[in-house]
Amino acid sequence: MESINGLKLKSLLLFSLKNLKKNEKILNDLNVFPVPDGDTGTNMRLTLEYGLLHANDEEFVGDYAKNLSLQMLIGARGNSGVILSQIFRGISKGLKNLPEASVYDFINSLILGYQTAYKAVKNPVEGSILTVCRVGIENVKNQKFDTLEDFFKTLCKSMKEVLDDTPNMLPILKEANVIDSGGAGLYSIFEGMLAYFGEDNFITLDSKNKKKLKYKKATEHKLISYIVVSNGDGIKSLFEELGADFIIEADRSMNVATNDFIETINSTNSDYIIMLPNNKNNFLACRQAVEITKAKNVYILDSESLISGYFALSMIDLTSDNFELQLSNAKKGISNVDSIEITKAIKNNQINGIDFKKGEYIAFCNNNPLSSEESILDALKEGIDRIDLEDKEIMAVFYGSELSDELKEEINSFIYDNYGDLEIGEVEGNQDNFELIIGIS
Repeated sequence: MESINGLKLKSLLLFSLKNLKKNEKILNDLNVFPVPDGDTGTNMRLTLEYGLLHANDEEFVGDYAKNLSLQMLIGARGNSGVILSQIFRGISKGLKNLPEASVYDFINSLILGYQTAYKAVKNPVEGSILTVCRVGIENVKNQKFDTLEDFFKTLCKSMKEVLDDTPNMLPILKEANVIDSGGAGLYSIFEGMLAYFGEDNFITLDSKNKKKLKYKKATEHKLISYIVVSNGDGIKSLFEELGADFIIEADRSMNVATNDFIETINSTNSDYIIMLPNNKNNFLACRQAVEITKAKNVYILDSESLISGYFALSMIDLTSDNFELQLSNAKKGISNVDSIEITKAIKNNQINGIDFKKGEYIAFCNNNPLSSEESILDALKEGIDRIDLEDKEIMAVFYGSELSDELKEEINSFIYDNYGDLEIGEVEGNQDNFELIIGIS
């Protein structure tokens, strides 16, 4: 095959999706941190799947690529999904207005793909999906190819070589003895395209029922609307009490699709919007949503956890119409809080010289993983010991859905016995991403 139109491109990508599904668990397991939110494969699969489900069939390859790119941008989830959507955004630029794409049109579009993705990431990291894309293509772009099949064979070989070398680029991958999960997902996509040429059957895509997320509805005009990502019924109720106007309920991975941010932004009726992503993996999706909606006066705060979102909201004054003061107070709430998040390791691993054992408790202090402990109290003490408690006044404790009443009582006694001079507030958060979340401010 020397060229492809829009329908053939869709056929190739359906094989990519099939390959992503086949490798999804493997890709998820490649995530470095041994916590239950390892979902790179799932995010990439859902992003591509959303695009293929919602893009209109077009004969012209340029028209189909443009439509597919837009839908992938809308449906992108997590950092890996957003970066993948940006790669396809660049591909669509390279195929613009073309009825069919030759091998060299496709090469040009892939170059624009990685260039676009690099621009979308504030601090690109080498040894990641970006490197696999860039170096994989650069290594083959000047070779001569008679057919697309020849090109994909060579490209896959090149990408695999780069992928296998990612542990030498990122020390954290080498220590954990894994290749980059996002790069492996991208390789799976092109490996799927190559598989198309060895198959006669055409894969059809089953429609999926999308989980409906619950939003508070804007009933009247407001000066400021707060959009907040949440997990757990107790935390959701708390956010509502503190003044959150729109709450996006996330699953345990805390990764929200760009489309959910888009729908929420479009539901607002306010002069200003303040967004609390409450997970660093949502930052790219938030920015992408703002770009797509062309919304004005939207401020994305650096809330990297549910507890930082809580302290941001706790600082706002619902009676005030001073936007600058509201924004400043919310930022102050985030900057003043130290966070501790505790979960169970789902696999053995070694990171930064620390051995993590499956089933043991890991405490994250300000998103940095500490040691692996058999007892949740030992993990909690390890986390609190890393925080300078001088001038601290408040401790907020969110109990997770999987924490037993017995453990809650032990934690309660430990906290009051050792840190009773702080103002302590306890919430049945019912979050399922961490057994225990604590904020100290």
